[in-house]
Amino acid sequence: MIHLITWPSLALGVVALACPTDTATAIGLKSRIGSRVIRIAGWRELVVLGAFLLRPTRRSLWAFVAQDLCDITAATIALSTRSDVILSPRRLRAALTGYGLLAVADLYTAVRHGRVAPV
Repeated sequence: MIHLITWPSLALGVVALACPTDTATAIGLKSRIGSRVIRIAGWRELVVLGAFLLRPTRRSLWAFVAQDLCDITAATIALSTRSDVILSPRRLRAALTGYGLLAVADLYTAVRHGRVAPV
């Protein structure tokens, strides 16, 4: 179960770095600023994933939850205040729903596994 949370981070990180402009457009952000945000989020995903794989501890498991909260916060702020960066509010709301589902899965895993055995 624990290693299942690594696959979405790997996929999100690689896609965000490989095609940040397309990813930004797909989730409803304008490409110019959105691609920068997506690229930063992609690096963050891969750094958290690397930290977890190198040393699977409770702290590194909670880092997945923390980055989910960062994504939810950024999307919520963009929806509520920054209409100049939004291409499609509907797509951004759908992305926000996805972030929420990932957060629930990561939170469940972090709570359920107080200590993580070495890989």
